[in-house]
Amino acid sequence: ERVYVGGEARLQLRLFRAPGVTHGVLRPPALGDAAELTLLGPILTYTAERAGVLYEVLERTHVIVPRRAGRLVVPGAEFEGALRYAEVFGRVAAIKPPSAHGPQRVLEVRPVPAGAGEPWLPARRLTLEESWSRDLDALSAGTPVTRTLILRAEGIAADRLPRLEMAAHPALLMHHDQPEFATEYLAAGMTGRRVQRIMLMPVAAAEVALPALSVRWWDVGADAPRTVTLAGRTLHLHAMIAP
Repeated sequence: ERVYVGGEARLQLRLFRAPGVTHGVLRPPALGDAAELTLLGPILTYTAERAGVLYEVLERTHVIVPRRAGRLVVPGAEFEGALRYAEVFGRVAAIKPPSAHGPQRVLEVRPVPAGAGEPWLPARRLTLEESWSRDLDALSAGTPVTRTLILRAEGIAADRLPRLEMAAHPALLMHHDQPEFATEYLAAGMTGRRVQRIMLMPVAAAEVALPALSVRWWDVGADAPRTVTLAGRTLHLHAMIAP
């Protein structure tokens, strides 16, 4: 019932349909511009028994991402069955379709904590990885190499993840490819991934010190700031190998 602004809250809807009740439409809460609402994972159907009655259950899970701090009222979901017709006194008349309303909920949306830093990244988990297309002990002038940086966050969509860049160096020609974004919406929540590929062309023999790369984020489980860091390294660029 408490979530940070920009963080995720999971809303699970279950519709129990008794035998004989028509199928219909299950509408999730309407939140307008106060929050984003996205379906997580697949829609599940199964049967469940309650008080001796076997129900058909429709289960959907959504993620709510509030856009501003304060009190967020989440209206109940609505179900409306199919409209049916029957002959009454020789005339065809519409029968009022069955309907149901879920309970209203209220979310307390907390503001960004003081000193959390920018960008604001409230997540369940965040990782930063790198890989290289060549052996770093065999780099020489005129031979290109690609560095791939992958930032992955559980609880944040990919388009909110920050830029990943390398600083220029005289011994390297450098080109940052367009980043790749991907967001998975699974039953456990959303996971965003940002992939940045950097093309490097050594142009001279040199030692290039790459500084550590860090991303600050907020651990919503521990309610504490965290920093994920790639350690710095030194690239030993050799002279051009004669053909």
